[in-house]
Amino acid sequence: SPRRLEPGFTTDDARACTGKLVTYSSRISSSSSSRTANIKLALGFYHGLRVEPGQRVDFNKLVGDRTEARGFRPAAEYSNGEIVQGIGGGVCQASTTLYGALLRAGLRIDERYNHSMTVGYVPRSQDAAVVYPGKTLTFTNNTGYPVFFTTRVTSDKATVTIYGYDIYPGRTISIESETLSVDEAKIKTYPDPTYQYASEPGQIVTVTTPSDGVTSRAYRVITDDKSGKVISRESLGKDTYRRRDGVRYRGGE
Repeated sequence: SPRRLEPGFTTDDARACTGKLVTYSSRISSSSSSRTANIKLALGFYHGLRVEPGQRVDFNKLVGDRTEARGFRPAAEYSNGEIVQGIGGGVCQASTTLYGALLRAGLRIDERYNHSMTVGYVPRSQDAAVVYPGKTLTFTNNTGYPVFFTTRVTSDKATVTIYGYDIYPGRTISIESETLSVDEAKIKTYPDPTYQYASEPGQIVTVTTPSDGVTSRAYRVITDDKSGKVISRESLGKDTYRRRDGVRYRGGE
């Protein structure tokens, strides 16, 4: 005779394990089309990704080498404290956007590096620089349940959404940045008698934009929604960003 079999899990169980944990975005409206394409290509490796409980994910291993053969384009990026054109410029904003989502989903960060200089698209100490094959971003799914990723890149923002089981019900995760010290950048102005940079007398052309040196840290803060009390405040480490002085030329002198 037929036997009634009870399911191993219910629809409610499935819903509980695939709830939206976080959606996090960073602005890319000032990016070139090549930089935006690199961000989209890199984040595309996370679109539809399922990460099992206890599984560790390494950004560089998943995204791979940034080469033109693999579809990455030349775009502006930091290199030794200077802005240069490099294959895959912008991929650091993909890793930084992912990092912002991972932190707010409560996932464990195993490895992360700051940029050589401050970046404009996230608060200080909330960036995650990646360089293939050296600096990477690594995280572990410590929730005890699978987590799922979707990504989306439009002309004005890059977005990472993480789904899974909420291990912090009734609590809110926020990230706070604290500036510890600032080494203010100076601006040096040089004469340009041969009009190498300027096109008319007295015209001032900025060749290197100044960037303050900064020491900062960020915290992952978990707050109880009902009482508003801080349950935990986790330091994410101290970062040092180097100073870059500005260079300008004045025409005709």
